[in-house]
Amino acid sequence: MSKKLITRNKPKDSQVLMEFYQGEIQLDELTAHQRNKLDRIRTIHGAWMAFKQPYEILTILKDMYGLSDAQGYRDIKLCEMIYGNLQSANKDMDRQRAKNMALETYNLAHAHQDTKGMALANKNFNDASGILKDDPDMPDFSKLQPSVYAIIADEFTQALLAKFTETQGPLNLSQFMNQHAEDAEIITETTRTDQSGDPEASQERER
Repeated sequence: MSKKLITRNKPKDSQVLMEFYQGEIQLDELTAHQRNKLDRIRTIHGAWMAFKQPYEILTILKDMYGLSDAQGYRDIKLCEMIYGNLQSANKDMDRQRAKNMALETYNLAHAHQDTKGMALANKNFNDASGILKDDPDMPDFSKLQPSVYAIIADEFTQALLAKFTETQGPLNLSQFMNQHAEDAEIITETTRTDQSGDPEASQERER
């Protein structure tokens, strides 16, 4: 008696939670497993808002939910997918706080007619806001070194490059390509689903 394998295209938990945050599904439509993951995502978001570092958040997840390091980092990544780059947001908040502190220092110095303190506060404000730079987050391009890539070219590629260097103006490679083109071999691969290689989906199928 032969057995038939029946498969279902179940969405991944990450996809379901994204739909939940987008208002496409309700809380009562989540499974117990998905609600547990939602609790973890909310815990991570709260930790981010408290300026916790990733390693600190990982410790919280392990203590509260008994997660492995790998699962903890997956949850942190999912939280970033839902809420955006929270590390960047924290950096923006730190920059805003530094600007506010510089303004308060300037006002205090101004009230005491402390010109040196006013000048220092103004410098601190400029540094925090990056107002004197095009983009405070951009690297110093004068210190960047160009990358060197070693290329090993076959005879066909060498001939093609030679064609480019010998010809001036527009270059028509149609005839050249037709002379060197080879028939392609069509290879059919098994279609992969969104759940391929997903450990959470594997656990759900085993239940």
